[in-house]
This record gives sequence, C-alpha cells and structure tokens, in this order.
Amino acid sequence: SFLCGTGKIRLATYTSLIFSILYIPLGVLLAKYLHLGFHGIVIATIIVTLPNLYTHTTQYKKLVTETATGIWNK
Repeated sequence: SFLCGTGKIRLATYTSLIFSILYIPLGVLLAKYLHLGFHGIVIATIIVTLPNLYTHTTQYKKLVTETATGIWNK
C-alpha cells in the first residue's frame, strides 16, 4: 500500500492493532449473545473496518497534499 511504501505506518499499525483486539469480543457478543450468528460476525467485521478506512484514507490524503503533521506524518 501507499502508506507502507512511504514508511508512514505508525498510525495504521496502531489502529489495526486496536481494532483487531476489539474484533473477537465484538464478534462473540454479536454472534452469540445477541443471537445474530454468522450475520453478527459480518457486522463485527464492518464495524472494525470502517474506522480503519477513515484513518487510512485521511492519512493518505494528508501525505499526498503534504499537510500531514503529528501522528498523521509518522
């Protein structure tokens, strides 16, 4: 990906790690305790993917336009 090629992967690493840790309990909660089954797993995947989509896209845009500062530029 673009972020890996530029070496600016700290934010991507942190967000991916955080949401990976949250994915399993969220999947179990939705599938088992809310009785959503397979659909709960799909919903959990969507929930943990959306924040990463936002942060990675925003970081990409900031890096390309050279407006990235702070965590966006690390």
